[in-house]
Amino acid sequence: MTNFIRLSFFTVLLCSCFQAQAIIPNVDLRDVIRFGSAQDKAEAQALIARVNQSPASFGLPDGISYSTQILNSIGQAAVSTIEIQNVSSVGYDVFLIYALEKQSWLNKVNVDASGNVTTVLKTDLTRNPPTAQIDILNRQMVLSERRSGFVKFAPVSLGSLTNIRLGDSTSGLKSLSSTFNRAVLSRSKSELSRAEPTYYRSRPFLRIVDQDQEAFGGFTPFGLHYQISENFERGFVSNGCFRLRDTDLYELATMVFFSRKGGVPLSVVASTSNGNRHPYPLINTWYNSPRTTIDAQGRPAYVTIEHGLFQFDKKIGQPEYLLGAH
Repeated sequence: MTNFIRLSFFTVLLCSCFQAQAIIPNVDLRDVIRFGSAQDKAEAQALIARVNQSPASFGLPDGISYSTQILNSIGQAAVSTIEIQNVSSVGYDVFLIYALEKQSWLNKVNVDASGNVTTVLKTDLTRNPPTAQIDILNRQMVLSERRSGFVKFAPVSLGSLTNIRLGDSTSGLKSLSSTFNRAVLSRSKSELSRAEPTYYRSRPFLRIVDQDQEAFGGFTPFGLHYQISENFERGFVSNGCFRLRDTDLYELATMVFFSRKGGVPLSVVASTSNGNRHPYPLINTWYNSPRTTIDAQGRPAYVTIEHGLFQFDKKIGQPEYLLGAH
């Protein structure tokens, strides 16, 4: 099959799929293939094939392609995200994120109902970084870029649940993850490769600097980092930091370390009106809770183990209900 015939086949397949059913929007195609329906998978594979067969038509430079394999380094010369938005009877938008020579780029590609690329809008994310927002209740991160209208959802693991008033089991529950109104994932305070403690597995550690906190220049102990466990757990499981899968972590780290604006703006909120928009399964039958004890002064305190981490107990319960979302 010649390249022209192959590309024509993929174009026809892609257009016919979109007329039948819109692919999962605002989600990287790796997750569409993993979690979507058979038709979603066919649509995603057809679009990936088209992008890789004709990268120039999507505004990609030579040698840049998309793989369903996860990223494994900062600044990897590859498309790190492809996703679909704004599907209608007249066409749809394809968004692509890629890194090139210490720059991170976002391409918005409009495709009409006949499968023709009509426009390509390029945004330099090193100069115009996206905004990141973490939704605690829905355990997801939302990346957005205002100029292009880009929005992407990614799953997050976050802080375990503890009583609002330590030692008072009647006070309700909250996450150990803090909320932030005006924070930044700081380029200067983050670590390219954190090896200690060893559970960070030499992955990036993206430090949260709180712009509303004057002490220590806004430096906080919180960050976004490796998923820690062998299998990613999208639940309330951590000491307060936010855990991402490798692909999402390396993509975000590339934006942070290549940024010419000091990093990526971040907010962390209790919940938003978005609801859960990512297909990765939520853990909704259990959560971790830090074990408490009474200290020498007779006050309740957390039990800590190596590296100052909390000793956790696994609790059976529905986190959304316990956090008041019912």
